[in-house]
Amino acid sequence: MAARPGRQPVKYKGKRLGFIIHAHCWVLFGRTIETPLIEINLERFIKALRSHWRKSKLKDLVDDKFYLTPGPNQVSPELQLGCDIHRNPVIVPVLQKVITDALNRDDFSTHPQACFDRLPAELTHLISEWVLPIEYTSDDVRNMRNMLLAFGWDLPGWFWRRRLAEDLFFELEVLRKSCFPPPAWMKLQMMRLDVMYLTFDRTWYPHSGLANRKRILESIVAIKNGLGIV
Repeated sequence: MAARPGRQPVKYKGKRLGFIIHAHCWVLFGRTIETPLIEINLERFIKALRSHWRKSKLKDLVDDKFYLTPGPNQVSPELQLGCDIHRNPVIVPVLQKVITDALNRDDFSTHPQACFDRLPAELTHLISEWVLPIEYTSDDVRNMRNMLLAFGWDLPGWFWRRRLAEDLFFELEVLRKSCFPPPAWMKLQMMRLDVMYLTFDRTWYPHSGLANRKRILESIVAIKNGLGIV
């Protein structure tokens, strides 16, 4: 018998219950908590899941038929939760297109300006942090792109992690682990800048599957913490 994670009706007492998890949410669970750990700690997992559900705003949006449709006097769920909860959180077409386009580009210079290529790494990092601060704007992203294309610098991973929550973009995972010989690694830097520019677009981001992914992953991390898994 399938049931919601919240408080159960008296008629369910003593019955074996099953709890439905959307397929896309389960994919995200698998990327955050190893599935064998869930299976081994299934009872604890269900308790942590139900505990989080009771604290979640989402439970107030679900009617008795388990639909997420607002009534005549209700605010749309995506407005209440800050995102469109109906968007696919796993497959984000616009994000996939940005990554594919970056991979297919082949216009990166193989001959950066020699005088800048010889600068000490500490100085290139300092200049880069000034051009693209942690609290960046869309103009900062454009300026950074132009500078990297001109100078051909290969910036370290910590620089990008401070500006882009890469755990949210698992599409970049395979590329991050790949070894990019010069100048191919420039594609990865350009891809990061494209993603940064995309997420800065507030006309797109709140209504995208990416915003829904962020919401779900935050819930999964909370459930993981409830399980006591580091």
